[in-house]
Amino acid sequence: MRELLSKILLLNALVLGFICNIEAQLVTIETLLDTNTVELGRNAELKYKIVKRDNDFISLPTFTDTLFDGIELVAPVKIDSSFDKSSEKETLEQVLRITSYETGMRYIPAQNFILRTDFGTDTLVSMSSYLNIVGVAIDTTNAIRDISDVEWVLPTLRDFIPLVLVLLILGIIAFLIYYFWPGRHNKRIEQQIVKKADPPHIVALRELDKLKAQKLWQQNQLKEYYSRLTSIIRTYIEKQFGFPAMEQTTREILASVRDRELTEVLEIKQLEKLLNLADLVKFAKGQTLPEENIEHLESTYEFVKESHKKVVRENLKHVSEAIDNKLANSYALAKKIRNVSNLNDLEIINRLDSGYKLIQFNYTVSVIVMTFKLNSPIYLLAPDDNARKKGLLFTAISVVAGWWGIPWGPVRTLQSIRTNLKGGKKVEIQ
Repeated sequence: MRELLSKILLLNALVLGFICNIEAQLVTIETLLDTNTVELGRNAELKYKIVKRDNDFISLPTFTDTLFDGIELVAPVKIDSSFDKSSEKETLEQVLRITSYETGMRYIPAQNFILRTDFGTDTLVSMSSYLNIVGVAIDTTNAIRDISDVEWVLPTLRDFIPLVLVLLILGIIAFLIYYFWPGRHNKRIEQQIVKKADPPHIVALRELDKLKAQKLWQQNQLKEYYSRLTSIIRTYIEKQFGFPAMEQTTREILASVRDRELTEVLEIKQLEKLLNLADLVKFAKGQTLPEENIEHLESTYEFVKESHKKVVRENLKHVSEAIDNKLANSYALAKKIRNVSNLNDLEIINRLDSGYKLIQFNYTVSVIVMTFKLNSPIYLLAPDDNARKKGLLFTAISVVAGWWGIPWGPVRTLQSIRTNLKGGKKVEIQ
């Protein structure tokens, strides 16, 4: 009995193997190369063609950029399929575009294809093949050129998904910071203390004090004394009046003073006398009396003080004229400023000169088919005032009353919101 059962099982196994072998023979695999020889860097097409029954399933091999030793994949793998109704067979084609950057015979090994049918699973193997890579003949008579044109692979929508996600996240973060940061946090203004340089007359007087304390002429150092004295006066004139007195001769300095019409500000005769005497001492080894040395030092003190007073008077005159002109041109505008009822025009001008600014906002109002883009009153804002916060009221008016107008409501509403979120429009006084 046991022997009979063993024979039956053996017979069933033989029948099943025979059937699977028949099934496997119903599937064919071809390995096709469009050429067996290709130039270095050029492409060849490797194709695996599979013919199978419609209800059979075959698992195709997967490939990376480097297919085999020395052979590269230059384009995504293409898979095409077709069905023949007469024979009830399906044809699959797995197409690979390949190249190589090394000369020589390249071996393309056989590939495994897993076949699954109603009778079981089997492995089918393709034919191996060879691809001969030959070098490019170099023509030294022609200019150097590329072996082959660059072949571009069009990106797919999936390639842009990471970039879109990153931009979306950054946009949301920027939106939250832009709209909510100013209103939820108190601004801390750090004032930087800028050390201003001393005015020219202060520097000159300080240097004269140092020169006086050194007592150079008392030590018979007349040349050093007058060199320092003229250097102080030249530096003062250069810094105060803006021409290169340190690089000019005495005659050129006096000519520059006359050309710039500074004779009313500078005592030209006193300056000429001092510079000529200093030149005599420095270059001709002239001698002076102690009384002259003291006199010229004191006259230099007087020269700096008096010229500075005249400069101040001239500046005050120009500033007064400028303020008068500003007040004349801005009187009507100043009356329109919303938050300065307790300030006069001169106080408004002074605040503007110290960094304040005049700001105006936009708001949009729609009435059915008519849309109006209007200007808010003018506001005087300090440098550390939050202009966006001040414009929130007019932004809210635009959002409520402006967007629904046809056809310009949405457009002008967005324009008003954009202007207000930028801090409004700066109004200039002409």
